[in-house]
Amino acid sequence: MNCLSKPHYEPLGLSIRRSKTSAASEEPRRKDALTWFRGKIDELEEFSADLASKRAPAMYGLEAAGKSPSELFGEEQAAKALSEAEVVVRLVEKLLRRNSS
Repeated sequence: MNCLSKPHYEPLGLSIRRSKTSAASEEPRRKDALTWFRGKIDELEEFSADLASKRAPAMYGLEAAGKSPSELFGEEQAAKALSEAEVVVRLVEKLLRRNSS
C-alpha cells in the first residue's frame, strides 16, 4: 500500500506553471527538496497504514468482541498517533517552505 505515491506528493512543487527560465533556475532546489522528502515516504506510509487499520475500530469498536473504542485504545495509543501527526506536519511544513522560497 503506497498512500504517498508519486502522483500525490510531486504536485506540491512541480505542477506550478512558470516561465522556462524561472523553472530551469529552480530545478536544482526542487530536486533537493524532493530528495530529502522521498527519504521520508516509507516512514509516512507506515504512519498512514497504522492509522488506517485502526480507523474503524477507533470509531466503532469491535462489535464481535463486544469492545468499545475506549476499551481498545488508550492514552498511549493516542499519544503515539499525536506524535506521528506532529512529525507529518513538521515534514510537510518543511517541504512547503523549501518549495516556496
